[in-house]
Amino acid sequence: MSEKKGFVIAQFPNKWLWIMIISWPLSYFLTDDYAHLAKSVFYVAAVIWAYEEIVRGVNWFRNLLGVVVMVIVIAGIAGGLKP
Repeated sequence: MSEKKGFVIAQFPNKWLWIMIISWPLSYFLTDDYAHLAKSVFYVAAVIWAYEEIVRGVNWFRNLLGVVVMVIVIAGIAGGLKP
């Protein structure tokens, strides 16, 4: 059986993307420390997912998507830091 090779833009979510999909909305339904924990889990999963896309992405679009998500996550974390 031969696979059709093409330009991959979207694919079935891997475990890190599933963790992101679940933890982000969960952080809005939880309160206090649990909400912060869910959001932290989201950020960790997003960084790992973005890194995987940058290093192991199947084409330049997936690599670029990883870079964009990494920049957004880092900016979001930096914006949430208080002096």
